[in-house]
Amino acid sequence: MSLVKWIRKNNRKIMVFVVVFAMVAFVVGTTGMQIIGNMINPNKKAFATYDGGKMNNLDIQAAQNELQVLRMLSGDQLLAVQGTGGALLCDLIFPDSQMVGDLPAQLKQAVQRGQIELDISELEAYFNQQPENPAILWHLLKAEARRGGYLVSTANAQNVLKAIAPQMTQGQGSAVQLVGAVMQKSGLTEAQIIRIFGDLLTVSDYANRVMNNQAVTLNQVKASLGRSKERLDAEYVTINAEALIDEDAAISDAEIAAQFEAYKQNDAGMVADDNPFGFGYKLPKRIQLEYMIVQTNDVKEKIDVPTNSEMDQYYRTNIAQFQTEEPSDPNDPQSAKITKTKSFTDVERQIRSSIKREKTSTMTSMIINEIKDITEKGFETITFEEATNDQLQQAAGEYTVAAEQIADTHGVTVTTGKTGWLSAADFQNEKILRSLARQQGRTRLPLSELAFVASPDPKQPRRIGLPAIRVWENIGPVTGGYWDADASEYHAMTALVRVVAIEEAAVAADINVEYDTKGVALFETEEDKEKASFSVKHTITDDLRLKMAMDVANARAKELVALVTNSDWSEGVKAYNEKYAPGADDPNNTEAADLVVKIKFSNDQSRTAASEINRIKQYMVQNPGMAPRIQQMLTANELNNQLYALLDEAAESTGTISKVMPLESAKACYVVKEVIRQPATEKDYLDGKAQTAMQLSAKDDPKLAMAHYSSENIIKRMNFEYNKKLDEAPTEDDAAAEAPAAAETE
Repeated sequence: MSLVKWIRKNNRKIMVFVVVFAMVAFVVGTTGMQIIGNMINPNKKAFATYDGGKMNNLDIQAAQNELQVLRMLSGDQLLAVQGTGGALLCDLIFPDSQMVGDLPAQLKQAVQRGQIELDISELEAYFNQQPENPAILWHLLKAEARRGGYLVSTANAQNVLKAIAPQMTQGQGSAVQLVGAVMQKSGLTEAQIIRIFGDLLTVSDYANRVMNNQAVTLNQVKASLGRSKERLDAEYVTINAEALIDEDAAISDAEIAAQFEAYKQNDAGMVADDNPFGFGYKLPKRIQLEYMIVQTNDVKEKIDVPTNSEMDQYYRTNIAQFQTEEPSDPNDPQSAKITKTKSFTDVERQIRSSIKREKTSTMTSMIINEIKDITEKGFETITFEEATNDQLQQAAGEYTVAAEQIADTHGVTVTTGKTGWLSAADFQNEKILRSLARQQGRTRLPLSELAFVASPDPKQPRRIGLPAIRVWENIGPVTGGYWDADASEYHAMTALVRVVAIEEAAVAADINVEYDTKGVALFETEEDKEKASFSVKHTITDDLRLKMAMDVANARAKELVALVTNSDWSEGVKAYNEKYAPGADDPNNTEAADLVVKIKFSNDQSRTAASEINRIKQYMVQNPGMAPRIQQMLTANELNNQLYALLDEAAESTGTISKVMPLESAKACYVVKEVIRQPATEKDYLDGKAQTAMQLSAKDDPKLAMAHYSSENIIKRMNFEYNKKLDEAPTEDDAAAEAPAAAETE
């Protein structure tokens, strides 16, 4: 039916509606009609509630406009320079700001350096939270500050803006000019803009007040200074148990079974009061790699010698490399500078090497790109982001096939192979894999980190500073090399690798579990091949023999005590060596040399705080490849703790003693001669208290800021709830059709 016919048919109904509407409008007036209009305006309908109010689309629209104004006022710059808390707030309400683009990676580095007492998993959990509309969070943060009775006045906000405007504009404008520009773009009044800026200061300052309630105490400062400034000197003899291991010592099956049952749930190296040796037989996470390696020397052999014309062209194009600025008067360094250019003859050899190096690099890159094209061609036929593990495996090209094609095309040998089952610690012990890394901007990402984030799951949690990687996906190019000490030659190489299998950490089924741990089949020695396997049973056997050797070391330590007691320390040590290390003077008698003991001096040693030790242990769990190095540090700290324990309270020295001190984590037994304490002084306290307080605060502040600015915590604190499904919640584009408008606040 046409519109005209419909109107003719319903003209009486239409006339009745018009008359009724006119009568209502006459009765209620203009204001009443506006109220009625507002009542049926869908943007006025609340979509969520929170403590202190309701939220509708107009609120979100106003919040979006306010955030846009703050961005024009360089509010993101202001927040980004206000420590971790300011940066986290910036990331929360200005998530696309370049000012906080590297924030997750920067915080991760700070955690790893020990500047923040935080766990990497906590950091990743924070940045993996379900994202929330910045406008909603901004509205809630303002409401929370108001609920707390906090407000930065308009006058204070104006003064702050005047003070920081030159810095925010790099000296190009004043606060008046900045606000004027925003007024032009937004159509808001000066008072409205200043009030919005005041709201930013209110939210930021309120958060700081809340977090400052957790201020560092005086006792914390004193305790930290006491540990960091107090030092000890010690003299002792070390009897290493490893040098006393009897490789032929009989170990029964019953002993092996009992040892396995006692420590099968433990991670290796995790020292505890009930496990001082750090025994552990839980199998770590392991991966298998396929690799393709192109050696730089093999490519270099295929590069033609540079021609004279190439060298001449290089010289003229890169002439600045061969020029230096020198004083015109050699006797007067302040005289006018003149440019001197080295002749072609003088730099001919350098040019030849540079050209060959560039050509080698170019050809290597070309080969790697061809390998990627060959091995990734099958990925074009699948949806990579959604593919299963089996689909990826079927689509991945064979490395051996690609290597053959490269050899046929370019005459360059490409080494291919598959590793055994490697843990993160195995990576650090493998002479080639530990050197390989991928360049990402100015950062080199170790292959060990990249390989161990690989997953068969298409949906992976975000790992800070690391890309998402699938199994069977090429990782690389990665570059590294191997130093051949015997030949005094460095072998540079470029590689592509891919993770083809993953075994998660698990308790071994029994003592008979064993697997291959071979690495890259380049420059292998017989020793490498002998070590390329892991056996639970063999590991337990070695540990039990170490335990027996520790008993021997303890017995010998007691014997040394008797020797030094009956004469003196020098004579006692001499008598010990004559008995247990005869022939040590012979340089060819390495076995005797390992058994010699001598008095060692350890000066200016300090203890590490318990909180720092816990952080280090957490880091070791998350980075098992660093475990051997970290364990050495933890063992050294435990030695210092035990040496401190020999001192009576308030005593500055033990005097000359002969104390046996076993330390299982160090695989050694110590006989202590003397310990001297150098306590922290009042001057140490006065000089260091401010800095120490700041350091302690800096370690705590990020954790508090993450708790305060967590979007999930904000939602919980404000009891924010949607009145409809989450997927129907307003987005930043919901009110795009509406004209920009910001509500003026007090």
